[in-house]
Amino acid sequence: MVPGLKSTAYRVTKTNWTLFNGASAATLILTGTKPTVLFRLKITLSGTDCAGTVTVNSEVITFTQSATKTTTTNLTALPTITTANLSCTVKVECIDMGGAPIVSETKTAFLCRWMDTTRSYIDSTGTWTQSLAEVLTADTLCVVGSEIEYLSVRYTIAKVTAFSKLSGREFLRRLYMNRGSI
Repeated sequence: MVPGLKSTAYRVTKTNWTLFNGASAATLILTGTKPTVLFRLKITLSGTDCAGTVTVNSEVITFTQSATKTTTTNLTALPTITTANLSCTVKVECIDMGGAPIVSETKTAFLCRWMDTTRSYIDSTGTWTQSLAEVLTADTLCVVGSEIEYLSVRYTIAKVTAFSKLSGREFLRRLYMNRGSI
């Protein structure tokens, strides 16, 4: 533990809501949970032997090659998904009624020193910009563009610089934060 890092913030990772991603089988064992909203499925087959069918509850979807297709049936519960004549990789993702991916979030806690202070820095375009907070952390997964949640407020990492020891070795990372999605 690094002295002085006494606050807890959360790194927010967003991924498409995936119910299955693996080799085809007669009946797919779904590894994900259902979304809390009405949803449909996006099914992607990849590999060389992708001619066959995927059945979602009673809706049959026919594939003649590697492709991505969506179901037309609105779902409120996890479906039963079976396949026939396939020997390939199957990926099943949840989409909303308009076809946009439903995103799930994972929050990972990390220790930091949070300073609600305005700092000026030069952004990637060479323009002087002001951040809303400065954060010191040892978490190396905090990169530009990542979202951080602190005290129920979302921030986006706008710049990362090394906070080095006298030897020049990176000791901590200094993150410059801008307001995020919430």
